[in-house]
Amino acid sequence: MGLWRSLPAEENLFPERWALQVKRYPGLEQFQIDFNRPFQRVTDFLPNVESRGDLLDPRPQLREASKQGSIFLKHDFHYSYWGQESVGQVLAPWIEAKMKAK
Repeated sequence: MGLWRSLPAEENLFPERWALQVKRYPGLEQFQIDFNRPFQRVTDFLPNVESRGDLLDPRPQLREASKQGSIFLKHDFHYSYWGQESVGQVLAPWIEAKMKAK
């Protein structure tokens, strides 16, 4: 069926918001984080998976969906209703295409 990268955290979608998290949670400033790294690791270990179309990165579509409404809860790291709907809109066509290809 294929792989899909894990659902991104807010920092993976919007690395520029990391400064807000650092303000909110003192001590985080000591960490230097590459927010793209988790999404690159799959292709490091499985280099052909992306070229075959067996890997989905939902970040571009979720960033676009965030223009229509918040995809995360205001005071929490969980996806909002709109965020969950947006994830479904990204995943459904990809999964459907994979199922039809079998």
